[in-house]
Amino acid sequence: MSTQSDTKMLPDDTRPPDLDNETIVMAYREARETLVTLASWFEHADAKIVTVFSVSGVIAGLVPTLRVPEFTGPAGIAWVVAIAAWIVAAAACFVAYSPRGYRLDPLPPEVFKVDWLRITPDEYAYYRLRDVKKSYQRNHPAYATKVKHLRTAVVATAIEIAALVTAVVLTPPGTV
Repeated sequence: MSTQSDTKMLPDDTRPPDLDNETIVMAYREARETLVTLASWFEHADAKIVTVFSVSGVIAGLVPTLRVPEFTGPAGIAWVVAIAAWIVAAAACFVAYSPRGYRLDPLPPEVFKVDWLRITPDEYAYYRLRDVKKSYQRNHPAYATKVKHLRTAVVATAIEIAALVTAVVLTPPGTV
């Protein structure tokens, strides 16, 4: 997963003076916690993608050892559906697992600059809250896309399994 940050050396907006400092710090901590949770969701989704791809591939590889595929009649249609479903599942897993720019803040080289270190802790919390908001706005749609493709892979794998069971049942027993 590639990471990106656009933490600016100098804050690009001015902190409104009427904000309560404790509220800003609390909001930053909660927002940062949400971003950490989202990052863990990314990792869990990636683990599920690998699992779905593995199951799909193993099933596609093992079932033909039970019966020699017969590509005629209803059994042939079921074998073709299973192959097509495996291709869809594999493609969906590939797209879901493909790296996307994941925004991660703060990046130490950026916040270790003098301009950042000169601001007060309360200002720092305010600007970091702003950056966490930007990170969430970028990362959440990427996560939603990953989950959409994972869902497609799961459905395609289910179709693959159903088609392979159908193909095995419809293929005459003497063709092992």
